[in-house]
Amino acid sequence: MAAATLEFAEDRVAAARVAVGACSPVAERLPALEAALVGTSRERLSDCVDARQLAPLSPIDDVRGSASYRHDAVVTLLRRLLAGFAR
Repeated sequence: MAAATLEFAEDRVAAARVAVGACSPVAERLPALEAALVGTSRERLSDCVDARQLAPLSPIDDVRGSASYRHDAVVTLLRRLLAGFAR
């Protein structure tokens, strides 16, 4: 699960709030990603996602998926989520 709220000013991000669930005991916000998004144009949002920004997350290994899979999946989910703001 991933969710984002972005505020725009002149087609650039003025403020961002991004959270990810199912990769920690509770949903976690990603302050490093939020900071990276500020000032970014709509067309470049998905380029801002970097694995280093996922430090607050603590995915687990279980029968539904490995921690590595969850980590890779959240990068993909975030890029797709942010690409939706470009439209």
